[in-house]
Amino acid sequence: MFKKMDFIKRRKHILKKMDNNSIMIIKANPILYKNGDTEFLHKQDSSFYYLTGINENDCTLILTKIANKTKEYFFTKKNDKHIEIWVGKRKEIDELKDITGIERILYNKQIDDCIKAFIRSASLLYYDSKSYGHSKFNRKTLEINELKKQYPGICCVKNINNVLDLRIVKSNNEIKCIEKAIDITRDAVIRAYKYSKPGMFEYEIRAEIEYAFGKRGTAIPGFPTIVAAGKNATILHYVSLDKKVKKDELVLIDIGADYMNYSADISRTYPASGKFIGRQKNLYSALLDIQKKLIDYVKPGISMIKINKQTGTLIGKMLKTFKYIKNESDYIKYYPHGVGHMLGLDTHDTYGTYTNKSPLKKGMVITIEPGVYIKEHNIGIRIEDDILVTDKGRKNLSISIPKEIKEIEKIMGA
Repeated sequence: MFKKMDFIKRRKHILKKMDNNSIMIIKANPILYKNGDTEFLHKQDSSFYYLTGINENDCTLILTKIANKTKEYFFTKKNDKHIEIWVGKRKEIDELKDITGIERILYNKQIDDCIKAFIRSASLLYYDSKSYGHSKFNRKTLEINELKKQYPGICCVKNINNVLDLRIVKSNNEIKCIEKAIDITRDAVIRAYKYSKPGMFEYEIRAEIEYAFGKRGTAIPGFPTIVAAGKNATILHYVSLDKKVKKDELVLIDIGADYMNYSADISRTYPASGKFIGRQKNLYSALLDIQKKLIDYVKPGISMIKINKQTGTLIGKMLKTFKYIKNESDYIKYYPHGVGHMLGLDTHDTYGTYTNKSPLKKGMVITIEPGVYIKEHNIGIRIEDDILVTDKGRKNLSISIPKEIKEIEKIMGA
């Protein structure tokens, strides 16, 4: 899908944007262990893959811009005959050159001396520091302080996102990868509709979903599969999946296949019994109408924050109509999240949340996912599609994934 020239062009763009007398260090994701010597399946760091096309662990990309001259370096672990017996052979230097287009490929034992040499001529370091989501523990601060201790010549550290804006707008090949991930996810959604029955556990529905992923070559989902029945659907990122599904409950699934490191992100809500009833049907129909209106707002020039504001207005009116709130501005009680985010190599891709004031551009891919969560009635509903921003409007990349009431009930055999 991607060629050597894709990665070369991306790095040239980054090097052009880097400040003079600076270096950039991006590390591949390490092997992570569940316990003992049992590893998690490896998922590459998105920025590292974006600039190199390499999925192996224990590698480092270094870009330098010293005296306005740019250079690229790639460091890798040397093959070990004993380790090869257990996990297979790593890519050799010639293979790495052929994939990345980088000529200066060295072994990891040389990396410290090289960085020290670069630092003598550079005062700015771009580093891919990450924090742990909503946690108060911030790895970024610790990493930067450690780097400054290790390399005293550094007087300034910036996150690579300062120059990695190229990831915002997707190329045609990137869009094709997202479309493929969505197509695989479609199979999983339909399988969930077909095989879900009252009396099943949520984890059994997850098994059906991830079976569909595996049949199409997705070893690791884009993010942990969410299957939430009844009251659990009012928990936004519910992960326990240990509840038995009851007959009159709605089931909310939030799932996404991974294809060549690009993620889909789809939410659907459906009745365990196969038939929407009463309050469920009314709320679902109203929310679906809102989601369609929101998708129609997507176009170049509008911002995510404006779409989010419109979402609150529409959901506020809906909730007031159904007498859940008296004032439309109180919608946050039943809709506590944003309308969407950027989508790409990361499910919540770089540069994009519902608070972003920057205008959308052609080639961006976003999610539109309004929801309502009525705890007093054990009802949670979220409907999410993946939307490509086009020249003058938008294209719903996941339009083929059934969400109309009649479509869902027909697939479920109601």
